[in-house]
Amino acid sequence: MSATLSELAHTEALHFERLATLGTLAAGLAHEIGTPLATVLTNLDVVLERLGELDVPADEIRPLVEALIEARAGVDVVGRAVGSMRRFGDVEGDDVEDVSLPEAVSLALDVAGHELRHRARLIIEHDDAPRVRGNLHQLAQVVVQLLSNAAQALPEGNAEAHEVRITTRRCRPGGACIEVRDTGAGIDADDLPRIFDRDYTTRVRPGGRHGIGLAVCRAIVQGLGGVIEVESEPGRGTTVRVRLPAVSQRRPAQRLAPVHAVPSPARRGRVLLVDDDPLVRTALCRALGREHVVEPVASGREALVRLREDPRWDVIVCDLLMPDLTGPQLHAALRRERPDLADRMVFVTGGAFTDETRAFLAAIDNPVFHKPFRIRVLRDVIAAAVALVG
Repeated sequence: MSATLSELAHTEALHFERLATLGTLAAGLAHEIGTPLATVLTNLDVVLERLGELDVPADEIRPLVEALIEARAGVDVVGRAVGSMRRFGDVEGDDVEDVSLPEAVSLALDVAGHELRHRARLIIEHDDAPRVRGNLHQLAQVVVQLLSNAAQALPEGNAEAHEVRITTRRCRPGGACIEVRDTGAGIDADDLPRIFDRDYTTRVRPGGRHGIGLAVCRAIVQGLGGVIEVESEPGRGTTVRVRLPAVSQRRPAQRLAPVHAVPSPARRGRVLLVDDDPLVRTALCRALGREHVVEPVASGREALVRLREDPRWDVIVCDLLMPDLTGPQLHAALRRERPDLADRMVFVTGGAFTDETRAFLAAIDNPVFHKPFRIRVLRDVIAAAVALVG
């Protein structure tokens, strides 16, 4: 028995190490894709705006506008995928927080949903599930495994005949549930006691997704004070239910950058743009330069020198991670020397990879935009800041 437990502990450790590695890779890819994507999206928005100002017959310009709108829609899809990768990579071992079960399901669907859609109708039901204490990434990994198992139990090419239903709801007393129910082949009664064995699998198709395994799913759930239950019958599908204790109180919602429309400022603002990526600098200068005076600088250190020479800036749009002086370091320097300028900083980022940057974002009140973002929203925030400075 002790050898078996030791082997299971070793297997779980390897799986958790793999999760951390995947998380790091996902965060890195999100950054590498998100930054150039921000350039593409910003330039598409600018071109669409300028086309609307040209004195060209509508029937001539309409096909170009439609093509650009379709291109922007495609970029938006990639942007949502990048956002999912960024969230999927936001994992720090055993860190726990108050987690929304619908959010964990949404993140899992971003990763595993495409596999399901070719095999079954996907039905999602969220019924007032309370928040739970946990790690969003790990809970999403549990749901990914359950969805992958459901997909593997269903044949391809007959999606209308099958269903996968995902439900989050309140469980009594004082609990929350995630339930994944499929109409697949089911599991034989003799096999049910073995499904949490680390070597157990029902997969017969080569190339199938191999997730973290039900044994590790159970370890994650039990570590959060919950239980995982399985009901199945051959020919009638399988239901997997994860029960977790609910938190007693909801945490306040995270403050987001305002998205409401703000009137254009009565005067042109002065905007210092700090980003080490030349394409991002050029695109943002192009997008903001008609409404404001925009001065681009290529590093945090150059920005600090510029601000010490001339502190008369309405807004400082600053990248979070730069090679010589990061956004948080620039913010700290300004907080010491010119707190009013620190309050005027707006951060843009492709991802926060370290404990320090995550803690920084959690502590500040400044607006934060994750690349790629819509330029109109950044314009609204800048307009509001310019109006506030007066």
